[in-house]
Amino acid sequence: MAIVDEIKTVITPATAEKFFKDAKPKPVGETVKYVGTVAIATLLGWLLLYMGYGGGQMGMGLKVAIGQYIMIIVAVVGTGYVLSMVGESVAKRKVTPEEGVMIVGYAMTPALLAGILYAVSWQAGALVSIAGLYSLYMLYVASKARFGAENAVVTVVAVIVGAIVVGVIVSAILSALGLGLGGNLGYGGLGGGSGTYTFNSPKGTFTWSY
Repeated sequence: MAIVDEIKTVITPATAEKFFKDAKPKPVGETVKYVGTVAIATLLGWLLLYMGYGGGQMGMGLKVAIGQYIMIIVAVVGTGYVLSMVGESVAKRKVTPEEGVMIVGYAMTPALLAGILYAVSWQAGALVSIAGLYSLYMLYVASKARFGAENAVVTVVAVIVGAIVVGVIVSAILSALGLGLGGNLGYGGLGGGSGTYTFNSPKGTFTWSY
């Protein structure tokens, strides 16, 4: 199935449930290829956001966009592995790393596609958040299809907790390397400092408070 067809399938609850129920786990590399392709939308969204509001700050835009892109891929893989490690406890059966990464990666499709909305406006973050909630619903659909309704909610909770832990670790590493959002805005990542950052552009001035 082509990537475009897979996207169409997994963003619709009716077809997504059948997809997740029948899908055979792919090698992790294949899922990473899928996630990496879909996440290009988010990469472009962040890049164009900085190019627009930042008065053409291509260098900063690239750093932040690449950092977010790397974080997405590593977080998806890491969270999928977490699911495989806790599978017998939450899903009541063995979950292979390939299956875990596939479930998390494909469920994230709506949120990854919605990242392109950042190209329109920073305020589009609210819509991206809604897409994120929809991805959580897709995660529930996937968990229900593969592990049964009785195990779906606890599986989703476990994935959320795992994603938070993985995200914090990856974010801290990227910030230390200067690729994280925090590192580029000058507040040092997790819990470091406060102040403002201002974009001056032909479109006006945008101020980020932190």
